[in-house]
Amino acid sequence: MYNKMVRFLYGVQVLIQAIVCLLTPIALGTLGAWLLVRYALVDTWIYAVLILVGTLIGLWSMVSFVLKVSAQLRAIDRASEQKERERRRAQRQAHPTNNADAAQPPEKQ
Repeated sequence: MYNKMVRFLYGVQVLIQAIVCLLTPIALGTLGAWLLVRYALVDTWIYAVLILVGTLIGLWSMVSFVLKVSAQLRAIDRASEQKERERRRAQRQAHPTNNADAAQPPEKQ
């Protein structure tokens, strides 16, 4: 099993990355709108359009990122559980005295 601190830090990293995935398209849309208003003399309605498009793209990007990370974490957890089961099975085979059959005295003939 993974260390709790490592899992916590990984969770914090995933949260920060999801927030960046959401905010980057919004910031780029705002910057693009500002450039269009300032240099291309487009009306200010372009702010609303580009911020809305940036928000939609950011939400899509964030959701897809979170789904990919959750799938990877499930795969890691399954692999970790499989290794733990194999370790326990090997430990039981190495120490057969823990079994109920081995604890009984041998039968006399």
